[in-house]
Amino acid sequence: MHKVLVVEDSRFFTQIIRRGIEGRLGYHMLCAASAAEARIILAEHGDSILIALLDLHLPDAANGEIIDVVAPYKIPSVVFTGSFSDELREFVLSKHAVDYITKDGPGNFDLVLDLVQRISRNQHTTILVVDDSRVSRHYIHDLLTLHRFTVLQASCGDEALALCEAHPEINLAIVDYNMPGMNGVELCRKIRSKRSRHDLVIIGVSAYGNNVVSAQFMKSGANDYLNKPFVPEEFFCRLYQNLDQIERIGALQKADIQLRDIAAKAQAANDAKTSVITHLSHELCSPLNAVMGFAQLLTSPHSPLAERELAMVGNILQAGKMMHGLITDILDIARIESGHITLEEMPVCLPTLAAEIIEMMGPAAGDQGVRLHAHHQTEAMKVYGDARRLRQVLVNLLTNAIKFTPPGGDVHVAIGVDPHTRPTLEIRDTGCGMDAAGIVTALQPFGQVGSVRDRAKGLGLGLPLAKSLVELHQGDLMVNSQPGQGTTITVTLPAERLLRQGQGPA
Repeated sequence: MHKVLVVEDSRFFTQIIRRGIEGRLGYHMLCAASAAEARIILAEHGDSILIALLDLHLPDAANGEIIDVVAPYKIPSVVFTGSFSDELREFVLSKHAVDYITKDGPGNFDLVLDLVQRISRNQHTTILVVDDSRVSRHYIHDLLTLHRFTVLQASCGDEALALCEAHPEINLAIVDYNMPGMNGVELCRKIRSKRSRHDLVIIGVSAYGNNVVSAQFMKSGANDYLNKPFVPEEFFCRLYQNLDQIERIGALQKADIQLRDIAAKAQAANDAKTSVITHLSHELCSPLNAVMGFAQLLTSPHSPLAERELAMVGNILQAGKMMHGLITDILDIARIESGHITLEEMPVCLPTLAAEIIEMMGPAAGDQGVRLHAHHQTEAMKVYGDARRLRQVLVNLLTNAIKFTPPGGDVHVAIGVDPHTRPTLEIRDTGCGMDAAGIVTALQPFGQVGSVRDRAKGLGLGLPLAKSLVELHQGDLMVNSQPGQGTTITVTLPAERLLRQGQGPA
């Protein structure tokens, strides 16, 4: 577990820091209220402390001496105090503190936690410094190691390329321009031929640089550029900004790979589910078809059965048809979810299709005491679609409307064209209706609303299946309902599916 040394004489501020360091980050916090206490802690834990957060003004170190107390242990120090001036900033940075933060600034405490996490990540970040000047390399090396980076050094381009080849873990390269043999721009170009901007950051530097050198570096693939001598504060701002960017990109790429893997597994599971359901449907339909076939034979005009027995066989046949419909709905839902369903498109006359279905369902509606009404703008409106699937949509929506409408109620079917020349189908009932939460439930596969008696009449697949089939036609299905005021379902198909007389799709 990471250890963070906090030297602060304010108990209130110490508690605030503790909540962040231990509560949010999960790190172990070592506390000292004075320079003397800090010396004791450093003597015991100095080699294992990740970072030190130091109050600039302590009872026994009123002028920032605490920075000098920590410095021999090579621990990155962040100084915080009540206010800062330019003179105080220069003083703190001259002591090689890695940063300074005011206590009362908005969001500054979050900046402290971000910096602690940044220093922790630096331990796993490797930086290559390429410069023919030994003095420059050592200067940059010391700056970077103070921030916990792992640093590799190269004195020329060839040595740098060899290190890049041997150490793919290098995250950032600081490349000097003016070097014997291969200059920094050429080196940058060669590194870029193997590592992208989003994989490895290159920061060009030069003591003789100008706008032209900067442009050459950037055109050769550098992420950033600095003139020597640079101010350490600016150097680390640029460095951290670039590292944060490639880390975000890396995290997004990793998340994308994970999402693709999850999607592939989900698709495989969906395919397996569809395969099982298809096989199961076949196994269920085979004996069911035999039962229905025999039931139809027994109800033929020449049947020897008595009237009471014929009624019983009729119930068997009706139950078989209902079960067959449920099996078909389950199979279609599985096919749609796995993307294994396609449309067989042709011209379809919606009013004619609706009339056929209304006639077919009229007896069932009459048995329940529900009246069916048809309202069509034209009796010859045709759309380009899958007749079988559009029939399923109408049957499922009408079945639901009849099921949830009490005796004496009405169900209206209207077909027309909206002001945007889109074909529309509206089914409106005077049933029990449902609230917003009920609509959400009803649109989910196996989601059921209404009374227990109503729920027993189906599996909750009719509406979601109809919605999916409409969406396969690039259309929309909207539900408008309120408890006690009935339900209106509007299906809208794209204008391109409306057929003009004597033409193909619009």
